[in-house]
Amino acid sequence: MNLKNLKDLSLGNCLENSNSVSKATDELWEYNGLRDAHQGECEGILLEMQQIFYQYLRTESAVKEPEEWIETWEDEEDEYLARAVYEHLQLNDEQVNLDMLRDRLAEAHADHFDRGCRLKPKFCQETRFGLAALYILCQDCSTFEVVI
Repeated sequence: MNLKNLKDLSLGNCLENSNSVSKATDELWEYNGLRDAHQGECEGILLEMQQIFYQYLRTESAVKEPEEWIETWEDEEDEYLARAVYEHLQLNDEQVNLDMLRDRLAEAHADHFDRGCRLKPKFCQETRFGLAALYILCQDCSTFEVVI
């Protein structure tokens, strides 16, 4: 086999590949599947796409170290709630009247039960983010929120 035959063979293969690629591209752009498909086929396609999407989300979340992300999110939420409570109450000399405390504890307790947990939560005072606050804590449903 000489060099000319090799070049001709290579050029012929390249043209054949180019024609097959253009045929595949034409078929892709000329696809009328959704117009010709039955309703059940469309639903099947959508369900398969949804399954692939959720599978992708599960693999992504497994890769991103979910515990670290959750802790960061919880810390940010706690900080935001603590700041919001502080601003809302406009604490003067760090004093809260008894009625306000009673109302806020009742709201927190009711919110906890509204979420479906029937165990009695604990209330604790801790300092986080440089702010002393009263928290509601439930081990069963993992509730940990700022009360006041």
